[in-house]
Amino acid sequence: MPSESSPEFIRSSKCPTLPENLAFFDGFAKNANGIFGVQYGDPMYVLNIPGPYDAPTPHLWRRRPEDFKSPVWLKPEHAYLAFLPRQYPFSDHIFAALNIPAYHVPLECVVSARADETYYLLERSVRTKWIRIETVLLEVLCVLAKMCVRYVPNLRMFAPPWSQQYRLPAATRELAISAILRARDSFLPLFAQLAMYFAILDLHGPKDWRMALQAQTRLPWQIVDDLDHSVIGDMNRDRMGGIIDLSPTTNSRTCDNDVDMILPSHPKWLFASLIGRHRVPLYLFFGDRVSPKPIVVPSLLNLRFVPNEQEYAHLLSLPGNVVFSPWRDDGAGGWESLRHLAKPGSSSNAPQRAQHPSTQFIHRPMRNNSYNIGGAIFPPPEKGSGQLAGESFWDFIARRKIANTAAMAKETPEQAQKRLQREEIAQLQEVPSKHKMRCFKWEPFNGFLIRRLLVSSIADEDFLPAQRVYNSVADEWDLCEAASQTGCEERAPVWR
Repeated sequence: MPSESSPEFIRSSKCPTLPENLAFFDGFAKNANGIFGVQYGDPMYVLNIPGPYDAPTPHLWRRRPEDFKSPVWLKPEHAYLAFLPRQYPFSDHIFAALNIPAYHVPLECVVSARADETYYLLERSVRTKWIRIETVLLEVLCVLAKMCVRYVPNLRMFAPPWSQQYRLPAATRELAISAILRARDSFLPLFAQLAMYFAILDLHGPKDWRMALQAQTRLPWQIVDDLDHSVIGDMNRDRMGGIIDLSPTTNSRTCDNDVDMILPSHPKWLFASLIGRHRVPLYLFFGDRVSPKPIVVPSLLNLRFVPNEQEYAHLLSLPGNVVFSPWRDDGAGGWESLRHLAKPGSSSNAPQRAQHPSTQFIHRPMRNNSYNIGGAIFPPPEKGSGQLAGESFWDFIARRKIANTAAMAKETPEQAQKRLQREEIAQLQEVPSKHKMRCFKWEPFNGFLIRRLLVSSIADEDFLPAQRVYNSVADEWDLCEAASQTGCEERAPVWR
């Protein structure tokens, strides 16, 4: 017997048109509030789209635990919240310092010499990393905002993390933890705004905009690459999306005679950059019925994705409290309704979203095995390490994965069996260097990571399981603080 929240029960009891076998939905839907145009939307979310008062845009500086965790009704000045990550965002290696669970916040005590009182604040080593991350992100944001001013006008920024006072001591542990968690969540709108700038510049900006970003910020190229591989630059990540009010009732208050004047500013540029291109759900509210004087959104008209009288009549004819009318890309630059099909909701063919693998976006210049980064020179690789000049940890892992795949294809059955046995043994080991295997440690040097052979007979226990990478083809380990379970595509042969 299916549960009341299962799609099967919902489809059989109150929503017969709930799409089957679809991870996302494109088309129109109608509920008690009115008509929604949906692009890359979650069908289960469409069943209960909240109203404007239930999902408002968060306050500029007052933080709540639920802020930035679900789609909201987007204001024009905060349209970038549509790019909030849908999955947990702090697992990327570049943001590992922010990966702090609420039940284990690292604190340090500070005793006041004057009053002999104890205060609490974020542990110094972690606090230093947070400050560095925030400084870099704000610097990048400032540069990208200037690059995008002609494409994305009139945006407002939420209060940055430092405004939540995570750098200051608090009188109690509870107050300190509350401030730290508020500050951590204040990084989320920063991620979203930067992700939007990345998407806009990839679509409209010059091809060398990353080169210009590095030149203006003078950041190490490794940081630029890491941002590109992170939740900020990787457009293959699913985003939170948002709800946009296009109803004439709301937007006709400004000017009843000029259609273009009543159009909110964000659809003018946001739709053209997102629809059919990225994994960003959009829920477009058109009102309780088709208006004789609709709001004209040029990008939607070009796609022919507008609710006309025929679509409205079709929605009214469908059974259920919430009804779905799927549409799809017609392959000719527009969208078409599937209402002529006998069972349109059963299709599992997903429309193509423009995606780019982040490995194609490594733009660091190579000059004679070294390159300048704000005056810093990449040191020569260690002899026998296998690292190339200027190669980051993630570039090395990706290149090795290709080489390992080619090597495994040439293995004999006996060689493959021995490799699998090595993997089983490696999975049981807590500290690699105790077992006399070759270990390479990625050590920071002048803003870079250098791969060096670990020759000490004493085990290095400073690395967490997620920071150890085993290569069963060469029977060796890589130890790197920047590693994380989701920071790299390599999952095999062993990822610990």
